Amino acid sequence: MRTFGIARPARLNAEPMARLVLPRPARGKTSAPTVAYEDVGHETRDPSHLYVDWRTQRLLHAGFDERDASRLGHDPAYDLHALLELVDRGCPPALAIRVLAPLDDAP
Repeated sequence: MRTFGIARPARLNAEPMARLVLPRPARGKTSAPTVAYEDVGHETRDPSHLYVDWRTQRLLHAGFDERDASRLGHDPAYDLHALLELVDRGCPPALAIRVLAPLDDAP
């Protein structure tokens, strides 16, 4: 059979190839583990804590000190992406905080 003027290569052996069949795992990917984890509690964390933790970790990774990263991670008035962009462009973290500090509500 020809396709667009190019001949398909002929198979050396006309017999069908054997398929490799791998054993299936005993459990699916959504099944419970066989061993209970001791450190995991039954309580779930508030999703906002995950958001704050993520913001704090990003700031720490970018070079902010622990005190500032924790404070900024909890304060949604600071634009995280703008802070990280300033630091990526060479701005010291302390100056980036001052530049992007929210304006006071008082006139």
